[in-house]
Amino acid sequence: MKNKYARRSKISEGKVRELVRCFRYFAADLTALQAAALALAGCVTTVEKSYEAAQVYGPPVGEERGVVLYLHGCGGSLESHKWDFAQLLMNAGLVVVAPDSFADPRPPKSCGPPWMAKSQIYSVRDRQAKHALEQIRMEYPGKPIVVWGHSEGGGVANLIDEKVAGIVTTGYHCGYRNRGTTQIREDVPFLAIMGTKDSYMPAGLAPTCARVFQSPAWEYVIVDGMGHQPVVRRREVQEAVASFLERLGF
Repeated sequence: MKNKYARRSKISEGKVRELVRCFRYFAADLTALQAAALALAGCVTTVEKSYEAAQVYGPPVGEERGVVLYLHGCGGSLESHKWDFAQLLMNAGLVVVAPDSFADPRPPKSCGPPWMAKSQIYSVRDRQAKHALEQIRMEYPGKPIVVWGHSEGGGVANLIDEKVAGIVTTGYHCGYRNRGTTQIREDVPFLAIMGTKDSYMPAGLAPTCARVFQSPAWEYVIVDGMGHQPVVRRREVQEAVASFLERLGF
């Protein structure tokens, strides 16, 4: 008689370690039954609530020329010190949609060394961003979508491999997590704005950007003396954003 359990799939040691990390960072927010379901799903959490909790700013429905998907930094949603930058985009007739990553089950914020659970956070946020793009396309049919990611959100933006009107990152270096790579399509216009006084920026910023930004549709601006937050009053920032939006047809 054949053993009906003989063909059980094997779980690699790497997968076991991944599931252990998932339990460690999600168990505080989940019941035992939910945690078991999480394991059976391969440590995949729901991502719908982040978009349901999104704040929307800009022109009234029907008057928008396009939509900006804002991916916030490690600490939370559209903080007041980035409002001026958002206003630049809204002045061009764009609606800014700002989901809240923390509305879904996920590890707590990780804003400094030793960068706890950062891989898990990026995994969740990548799925949240893709879900948000799906929802925006349904709610704003035919409208061009620009993705703006700040800080950690800039890392998430570098994972977007879909065709969108454009991608902007602020307070984030060139490429995903200092690896000098990005998943952004070469035919998607991409603007990265960074400051030389940003403590999160690695050394040798310009050479890395020159190596990563190989597409003619991509450009980066390094603003001397600017810190982690985009400073709209700086001429370099204003000109870079205006030129980028003009290139996108806004």
